[in-house]
Amino acid sequence: MKLFRCARKPGGRFFFWIFMPLACLSFWSVIADAESSNIDKLGEVIVYSLIGTGLFGFSYNKKIFTMQFWRYFIPVAIGWDVYTLVSQDWSVFSESEMAVHIFIGITLICLGLMLFFQYFGLYKYAYQSQEIWDK
Repeated sequence: MKLFRCARKPGGRFFFWIFMPLACLSFWSVIADAESSNIDKLGEVIVYSLIGTGLFGFSYNKKIFTMQFWRYFIPVAIGWDVYTLVSQDWSVFSESEMAVHIFIGITLICLGLMLFFQYFGLYKYAYQSQEIWDK
C-alpha cells in the first residue's frame, strides 16, 4: 500500500529534481557575485533552502515542520522573490530596447512558470495535503 501512496506525485518529484539544480545554481551565482550584499546571500540560501525542503516534503509525502509554518512561509518567500526581482540592476539592458523586450519575455515565461509550480507545490503542501499532516 505504501508503494502506491508514494507514486501519486510523480510530477511533484519531477519538478523537485528540476528545481534543486536551479536553486543550487542560484545559490552559487548570488554567493559568487561580489556586488551582492550579505543579506542577499543569506536570504537566498535560507529562503530557497526552505522552499526546496517544502517541495521535498510535498513530493515525497514527508511531514516537515508544521502545516502552519508553511502557510506563513509562502508569503515570506513571495516577498523575497519580489524583493530580488525589484532590486536587480536592469540598466545592463538599456543599450537595446529589443534586447530588453526579449530578455523580459524569456524571463517572464521561464521564471514565471518556475515560480508558479514552486508556489503551487508549496500551496498544495500547506493547504491540500491533509494525508501528510494526519500521519
